[in-house]
This record gives sequence, structure tokens and C-alpha cells, in this order.
Amino acid sequence: MTKVLLSSIVYLLLGVSVAFGIDKDWTNGGGDRLWRNGANWDGGLPTSADKAAVRSNYSVNGPIIDSSTTAVANVVVIGDWSSAVDSVVMTGGTLSTTGWLILGYGASNNGTLTLSNGTASIGGDMRVGFNGTGTLTMTNGSLTIAGGFGIAQNTGSTGTVLLNGGTIRAGSFNMTTGGVLDITAGTLIINGNIISVIGSYVAALQIKAYGGTGTVHYDYNTTNPGKTTIWAQPAAVIEGNGDVNGDGYVDAPDLNLFAAKWLQPNPDSAADFTRDRYVNMSDFQILAAKWHNNEYSKTLTGKIMCGYQGWFNCPSDGTARGWVHWGSSGKFEPGYCTVDWWPDMSEYDTDEKFATGFKNADNSTAYVFSSYKEKTVLRHFSWMAQYGIDGVFLQRFITETTPGSNARSHRDQVMLHCRKGGNQYKRAWAMMYDLSSTLTGPQMKQKVIDDWKYLVNTYHITKDPADAAYLHHNGKPVVAVWGLGFGRTYEGTQDTYDIINFLKNDPVYGGCAVMIGVQNSWRTNPDTWFQQIVGLADIISPWAVGRYGSKAPSELDNFTNNYTVPDQAWCNANNKDYLPVVFPGFSWQNLQKNNKFDQTPRLGGSFLWRQFYKAIHDAGASMIYQAMFDEVDEGTAIFKCTSAPPIAELPTNMFSNPFLPTGNAQFAPYQPSDALLPTDHYLWLVGQATKMLRGEIPLTQTIPTREN
Repeated sequence: MTKVLLSSIVYLLLGVSVAFGIDKDWTNGGGDRLWRNGANWDGGLPTSADKAAVRSNYSVNGPIIDSSTTAVANVVVIGDWSSAVDSVVMTGGTLSTTGWLILGYGASNNGTLTLSNGTASIGGDMRVGFNGTGTLTMTNGSLTIAGGFGIAQNTGSTGTVLLNGGTIRAGSFNMTTGGVLDITAGTLIINGNIISVIGSYVAALQIKAYGGTGTVHYDYNTTNPGKTTIWAQPAAVIEGNGDVNGDGYVDAPDLNLFAAKWLQPNPDSAADFTRDRYVNMSDFQILAAKWHNNEYSKTLTGKIMCGYQGWFNCPSDGTARGWVHWGSSGKFEPGYCTVDWWPDMSEYDTDEKFATGFKNADNSTAYVFSSYKEKTVLRHFSWMAQYGIDGVFLQRFITETTPGSNARSHRDQVMLHCRKGGNQYKRAWAMMYDLSSTLTGPQMKQKVIDDWKYLVNTYHITKDPADAAYLHHNGKPVVAVWGLGFGRTYEGTQDTYDIINFLKNDPVYGGCAVMIGVQNSWRTNPDTWFQQIVGLADIISPWAVGRYGSKAPSELDNFTNNYTVPDQAWCNANNKDYLPVVFPGFSWQNLQKNNKFDQTPRLGGSFLWRQFYKAIHDAGASMIYQAMFDEVDEGTAIFKCTSAPPIAELPTNMFSNPFLPTGNAQFAPYQPSDALLPTDHYLWLVGQATKMLRGEIPLTQTIPTREN
């Protein structure tokens, strides 16, 4: 009699006009969690006249309705009376009620229904969160509600419906402020026209798509006559950039191919940039936005360009320079090393490998490369193409431009290699003068002007129509001048201003867009000539390497807030382009012999990725300079470096020559994470950041998952 009375009270409270039945309480007494096992119910298997109550005070394991189950009840309450957490799982079969289905009846009750398959038919109303908390998760099957479908029925209740598949049909629909309907692959169909109601829920973000990243669609009398239909569309996954034929340009041939696929069923994915199985206006907008701007050398906007030192020489490489930027005192062996990273030489051919005085762990000879070798530089450009890196600023050190010198001969050859690699692999390249020296202003001015005239006259740099890879921006070839605003000997006079003015405005050798590499406090530099240089330049790129560390996130936060964000804002306001600098980490113990091993740990790439995110998200950067492609001297290289460097066996009291990324544990802080990464990890990472900069993948603080 007690259960009959309780059922009667429940029905009266709910206003349900059905025949009285008795409670059948789930106890899990049969031990198998199957609804159809009568031993799991107190009072036996529920019938269409009974209330099926799932209460955690009886058992924490709720019933399963499988493909062999035909479950019936008058009323089903999941999360009843003193219940805390209760659930019913449908993997198939059917569930039918003549009355209501409630998830989370009382204020302290929590009820969950998971429908992964099968058919549920509710003869009355369904409430997801009546006075308590209710959750409906549906991935397949169908749910039909003859009465009203309510989410968070009463004030103070909470209801969540995750419609990830299948179809829900209901007689009516309502929500309170505690309700959320998140739709992905499923459909909700409601009798009558409630377009305005649904619109208000969407505006309030109570109905959303794909967690809020997608779009909620709804119509009346179109998809289903006489009914309101609600479904969702994910945010466009843009996997194309308008380059239909894949030749590196977005131009007329692409438009012709694109037009041929317009509104065609099952179109070629090369033209379906949004991957929504249609070639339509959404795709055309992408193509239009990239029109000509996506030509690989025609703009700096949307690009991540690496610095390329190209300064490595080895004995017998043909330059007669010996060991350059590998060792010291004419040697490259234990005790005479100036690099902290060791290149991964596994892909280089025999004629690219130069033996060193170091031994690998298996006692084999360790090898390195020479930048003088064309095949090696082309290999580096092939990696850029493989991983989606846009290109390089080739460093040209003004101290190495003396006519007739071996140094200038080396620099010229590396330039020709970069030109060939850029055109062969459709990667942009541009010249960057590094002014670092003790030259006076007049000396510096004359050397830069003379060398630029030599390059134009001899190699037709920026003026050779066969060199389609040379970087342009706003219709002009780009030339970079690095080392301004650091208070060096050559600064503080009109001479450095004249260099920039010559590259921009000389009637024969000018016409360039000039990027200047400056000290990070460039905006507050009081030097008059420096400020005039800033006003004359087209692109501003403040140096950031070593300006903040990786161990304290606040250092990057402070630099971004104090420099990057206001720098970008100043450039926007003054019609300048802004090229912020990022770097993967820093180490120069072998170069400086000052125990700065792994001074700025890479942290598995998270440090570099966070710099990309901050530059793009916080400052709104549209272009980025990556320091550096091949700089193993200071540990900023992103190209392939080995996790198994040579082992140095040294005499007592000799310097120890550790290498990254495996390093030497005696020097703190040792970060082993990079030793576990593939050697191409940073090439891949910069390629992903390039996609993020261009909006081809979502903007995220977390490194993407690498699929292969």
C-alpha cells in the first residue's frame, strides 16, 4: 500500500492522469544490470502500469536496455527521492512509457539517460532535470515524446541534452535558464511553429552547436511540414587555401578548375576548401580572399619566415675556409666546439657529409654539413616545402662582403643555392643584411651600398624575372637590414638613414620595401636619426631572442604586454607592418664557454608554440619571423637535429662540450623532453603555426596532436 500511495502522490504532483500502479525499484539484485532481468527489480519486472524507479540508495549500477530488451513502464524516474547519481543506458531494444520520463526528480537528485541505439517512446512528457539535475546523451536511435520535452523544468533545476546523433521528436518544447541543448550530428523535431522561441534560446546560448563552435540551424515547415526542425553545422574545417591545382599560386587556372566544380555533387576535394561536400559561396570566399595574395613570394602577410644563416664551412668543401661556425682555433674536435645542437645527418648523401673529430656512441665518426654545398641547401628548402614553412631571410654579414674574399665567395654561392631552392620548391627568400660590426657610420654606409650594387649588377637580385621566388610585399622586393637601435658604432648618424633611403629610393638600385631589425625598445629610442629610420622603413621587426625565458611564463606575458601588443598597435596606427620574432629556446655554452647550457629550455616545443599563440591572439600579428632555421651555435635551430649527438671524451679539466637535446645532466636545468621527440619536430611545429597564422587550423594555446 505504501508504494501505491507514493505513486499516487507523484502522479498528482506531476498532473499526470494515468491509472495508479506500484513502484518497481531498481536494486541490481540479479547482478547483470539488464533491465529485462526481473531479479534486478524490487517487486519484479515493471509493467506498463508501474513506476520504474532508479535510485542510487538501492544500487549505483543502473539498468542497461540492450537489443534483446522490450522495456515498459507507466512512469520512469531516473534519480528519485534520496538518489545522488543514477543512470540508464540504452544500447538497443525499446523503451515505452504510457506516462512521463523524468531525469533528476528531487532537488538533490541526479539522473542520466544515455541512448546510443534503440527506440524510446514516451507517452507523456519528458523532463531532463525536474527539480534536480538531469542529463540526456544521445548518439543514435530515436526518441519520441508525445507530450512536452522540457530541459530544466523548474527554477533551480539543471538540464543538459547532448544530441550527438539520432532524432528526437516532441509535441512541444521548453527550457528554463538552467537548461542547455548542445547539438552535433542529431536532429530535434517539434510540432508546430516555435521559430521565435528557438531563436531566443540560440541567442541566449542555451541551444548551441558543437559546444558553441558550430552553427545552429532551424526552420519551420521546410524540412518537415508543420514542424520546427533544429540541427547543427560544425565550423568550417578549411583544408584548402584556394590553390586548386597546387602550383603555389591562386590565379586564373585555379578559378577555372573551381568553376567547373560549382554545385556539382561529390566535388573534387581540391576545390571543396571547407570540406562540407559542396563547392559553393563559402569556398569562393576563400578563393577570393587568397587571390594572388597566396602566391608564395608576393606578400609577407600570412607568412612565417625563418632566418637562414648559411654560414657553415668544413675543410675540403671547396672554400678553403676550414671549420667555420663549427669549431674554434681551426679545429672541430673535443675541446674545440662552438655549437650546442648537432644536425641529424641521416638523410644527407655521402658527398654532403664531412668527418669531424667527434665520435658517436658506437665509436663511428660523427659528420656535419657545409652550407657551401648546393645539394645541402636544396635539401633544407625541400624540408621547408615538406612541412609548409614559407621561406627564409638569408643572412648576409656585412663584414663578409669584401671584394675578392673567400667569405664573399661563400656568401654568393649560398645566395645562389637559396635562389635555386626557392624557385624549385616554391619557397620565398629575401636578403637580410646583418650590420653587426665595429665599423663606423661612413664605413658601414659605403659597404652596404657597394655590396648591394654588386649584387644587382652581377646577379640581378630583385630584378631577375627568372627569380620568381624572391619575396615581395605590397608590390616591392623586400630587403632587410638588421642591427639598428642597439647603440653600435655605426649608428647615431645620418649614414644608417642613408642606407635605408638608398634601398628604398635610389632610381637605379632602390624600389625596395625595407624591413629593419631593431632592438626591442625601439619605440622609446630617443635617437633622432633612428626615429627617422623607423619613419622611413616599411616593416619593423624587434629582436626578441633572449629577452624572456621559458621557465617562468610571466616573462613572455610581460614581454607581450609591454612590447609585442603596443608595437603592433603602433605599427597599425602608423601604416607600418610588424614582424615579431619568436625562438624555440636558447643555449650557447660551447660558443661562449660560460655554463649557459640550455639557458632557455625548449620544453618540448610548448615554449615556441606559446609565443606563436601570444603573437597571433594577443597582438594580432599577421606575419612572424622564426629565429632560426639552421642556427645550432646558439641552440635556436628548428631544422632536423639529432637526439643522439656525439659523445665527447675529454682530458681532465677540459671543457665538456655538451650537446642538445640529450645534453649533459651536470648543467641545470636539463630538459630531457626534446630527446624523446622526432628530429623533425620543430619543422612540423613551425608548419602547424603557419597554418594557425593563416586561420587554416584553430587558434589554440595547446600544441596540435601530430597524426603521423
